Amino acid sequence: MTIATESTEDSDEFLTAKEMMEKLKVSRTVFWRMRKNGDTPKAVIENPLRWRKKDFNAFYDKRAGL
Repeated sequence: MTIATESTEDSDEFLTAKEMMEKLKVSRTVFWRMRKNGDTPKAVIENPLRWRKKDFNAFYDKRAGL
């Protein structure tokens, strides 16, 4: 029996706030200000806060102009 593996893009992997800050290379204060202003993807899980990795990647690519 073989198990099909999902690509990283298709799977539902999640990022924490700390991982988002590290990937964006911003401080905690800047990140929460960005979130308050709506400059980050919407969190899909509110408690604890989690973002879909594929949503973050799309946001990051758009932000970087890719």
